[in-house]
Amino acid sequence: MSVELTHYLGIGFELDYDENIEKVDNFLDKHLEYSEYHFQNPNANKPGLQIITDGMDGNYIYVIYVLKKVEQDDLYSRGTDFSICIPDLVNHHAIDAVWNLYHDIFGEYYDGDNALCLVSFFHCT
Repeated sequence: MSVELTHYLGIGFELDYDENIEKVDNFLDKHLEYSEYHFQNPNANKPGLQIITDGMDGNYIYVIYVLKKVEQDDLYSRGTDFSICIPDLVNHHAIDAVWNLYHDIFGEYYDGDNALCLVSFFHCT
């Protein structure tokens, strides 16, 4: 079994996998444009809204506006730049988009303990 590693940097929410996976999977079945997988979403490599689920271990779900995404083959290459300008971090379009995507999935606005965050994580597929 091969594993691909991807680093994501974005604005969004980390959700509990066990509590939310059923709703998220049902939503993704109807909205492939938010999938992390290239075979389902041809725009998965571009910045924008994505839902990333930990299908291997079931530890997390991220609903994020992806600012930067680096695939395993490019992680350690020269020129890989993860610098983000402050205006990108306070991009109101991205913030509104993440809030609205959460609302579209769950039918309510996020009211959990964690606020909208800058998220950085490695994801294995």
